Amino acid sequence: MRLRTKTEEFRDREQAGRQLAERLARLPADQLKKTLLLALPRGGVPIAFEVAQALKLPLSVLIIRKIGAPKHAEYGIGAVTEEGFYWVDQDAARLVGASDQYLQETIELHRAEIDRRLSMFRHGEPLPDLKDRIVILVDDGLATGVTARVAARFVKTKHPEKVILALPVCARDTILDLKSEVDDVICLRTPKPFYAVGRYFKNFHQVSNHEVLQLLSRSKGLIA
Repeated sequence: MRLRTKTEEFRDREQAGRQLAERLARLPADQLKKTLLLALPRGGVPIAFEVAQALKLPLSVLIIRKIGAPKHAEYGIGAVTEEGFYWVDQDAARLVGASDQYLQETIELHRAEIDRRLSMFRHGEPLPDLKDRIVILVDDGLATGVTARVAARFVKTKHPEKVILALPVCARDTILDLKSEVDDVICLRTPKPFYAVGRYFKNFHQVSNHEVLQLLSRSKGLIA
């Protein structure tokens, strides 16, 4: 697990992705040959694309939706991903008053949205085969770690050789909580105290579906 405490802002996600690529380039060549990037859309896609472009790695997306607290959607208490896989922090759910009915209804809504995004971003195609691959999960930042935790647990059901979490900026305490979920965490910035992820980017625009589709399409031409 490699952490840095520098707190300079990134210019944008593209710059962060290029810096992350420089770090990931240190992985052994034999590992890179069997590496697959899985970006968490939408914010993780521009970053993962820069890594894919620099290191000539295959890129796909893992669709995941955070389960937010009632009346406070930004506070994650769980997440839903593909194939109906989900996880809820039951202690957090009780603390914020999330009833079983609320959780069930929210999970079903997210499953419908996941199906829609699968159709949009992967054209209904299944995930690439992850068995015995080195899977690098990429997002634009790590705050509570809920979506990263669920993403890692889901990927592990596909029997990869190794799961690596790679991000530009992370809350240090969250990384420590997640270290048992993945084989390695590579993070460029671990400021303390930690504020919102967007605080560490000069340009943190909302990534559009169109931008995601363009980058995924361009990534297909990167691998010979």
